Amino acid sequence: VWGLLNGFYLVAGIATKGLRDRFFSVLGLHEETVPRQIIMIGSTFVLTCLAWIVFRANNLADAWHVFTHLACDWDFSQIKTEQFLLRQMPAPVGGILVLEMGQWLHRRGLVQPFLARLPLVPRWALYTFFVITILMFGVYQKAQFIYFQF
Repeated sequence: VWGLLNGFYLVAGIATKGLRDRFFSVLGLHEETVPRQIIMIGSTFVLTCLAWIVFRANNLADAWHVFTHLACDWDFSQIKTEQFLLRQMPAPVGGILVLEMGQWLHRRGLVQPFLARLPLVPRWALYTFFVITILMFGVYQKAQFIYFQF
């Protein structure tokens, strides 16, 4: 089912490209505009999340039940596990925003010139900061490979 769903996404994406381009053109959102890129990234994220529901469900009936109840009875105070509480949410959201900003800057070719202009000590301080951040937030326990957990 997983492969079929991703194949459907691929075929639907190819088949609707012209329609989507015309739609965005009417709105004045050409290929390189930021709002269009945000919409495209957001729609890819939503489609991926929907595909994960199918991937994680025991069967199609369970997936259908989740789909039909997605907008029902949201209680954000219940978003927690023994290891993660809702009050900790700003740290991962901030981390994701920093990573996305870094990717955006790198794609535009701004990271390497910035690092090249930095004097030696601040540049190495930045490198050290990144290494320490990775060490602090790393997971160092033995765990089953992520795909085997499903």
